[in-house]
Amino acid sequence: MIKIPHNENIIIKINNQTVAPVIAASVTPPFAYIASDPMDMPHVRRIFENCGLSLGTDVTVTSNDQLKERIAVLPDPIVFHRGQKTSVNEITQALTNYGYTRVNRIEHSGEFSWRGDIIDIYPIEQTAVFRLMFFMDEIEAIKLIDINNFSVISTIPECVIPPIKETCITDNWRTVLQDLAIKTPIIILEEQTQLKIWHHTGDIAKPFKTKKTIEIKIAPVANFFSALSILVPEILWNIKTRGKTVILYTGTSRAAERYLDTKGIQYTVTTPDNIQPNSINIINRFLGISFELVDYNTVVYSLGTPANADTQNSTVYSDDFVLPPEGSLVVHEKHGLGRYVGKKEMNLAETIREYIILQYDGGTFVYIPTDQVNQLFNYNGPQRRLDRI
Repeated sequence: MIKIPHNENIIIKINNQTVAPVIAASVTPPFAYIASDPMDMPHVRRIFENCGLSLGTDVTVTSNDQLKERIAVLPDPIVFHRGQKTSVNEITQALTNYGYTRVNRIEHSGEFSWRGDIIDIYPIEQTAVFRLMFFMDEIEAIKLIDINNFSVISTIPECVIPPIKETCITDNWRTVLQDLAIKTPIIILEEQTQLKIWHHTGDIAKPFKTKKTIEIKIAPVANFFSALSILVPEILWNIKTRGKTVILYTGTSRAAERYLDTKGIQYTVTTPDNIQPNSINIINRFLGISFELVDYNTVVYSLGTPANADTQNSTVYSDDFVLPPEGSLVVHEKHGLGRYVGKKEMNLAETIREYIILQYDGGTFVYIPTDQVNQLFNYNGPQRRLDRI
């Protein structure tokens, strides 16, 4: 969507902080994103996920208030191997320092037991127990043990025991910012009017410096959601009259594709890094915000609702339409914008069916059978006059 130069520090000036994570998502991962307000972090994480980035792998999100917090630096995992010279006492002390708890019989990860010349260890993030068998001060054998019945699965040459983060004894600490600099080559600092993209190369002692500034002007766009009969004419006006590129984030719904097919309007289902200019580009992800990138001749619309939307208090008739409260505006794909006024059961030809009642301009009412709700779309645009039939 936006091409951001690589391998150089940049300031991006913006006039809409809500869209800042969408711009940052164009940076090649992995990177860390520092939100200026901790309250914005859920929004930032959701946008990154909706843009296809993996949290914790592609992007780490934290806030400016947390940068000076200290975190424990864990030691490297212990590696035990067959033939290693060590004592049982040394191993039990090392396991205790790494946060492991001694018990009589192992039941949970993070525990170990010691019986004579045998030490059983149940490491975290493992599904089996390691058994160290000693002869004098030497590890004679290492067995992989089934935790369910303690039978021997196999004999192995070595085993790796990681520290337990919550209880490991350590005197080594670093700040969150220092930790981010080790894990990610790029740190993005969000401020209310700009993003600082910092290629720090691991040296955070040097201050952020740049001679390059990019200004991105963002204009507001109404969220039409699923009101396709109203949205599509605006899309065509943006393309044909204004020469814009249009991107539709549709989530899991295919209603937009079906609607455009019925109108004979061409479009491309694509990805954010393969946008076709001056045309309709459909991306099957939910973004949640609509906006215009003025200097990039691009308008972005977000349709539908996310897969995890809370609809427990609404009647859901199909994948695309959620019955709104009475008095709300809805769109019929043929009749246009109407007002939902309720439901009614009617007996026609000795068959009782339930209908959704829509009111249109001039007092006309239309009854839509509930099994035809694929013709209806929710409307969250600006208030306007009802269509006339």
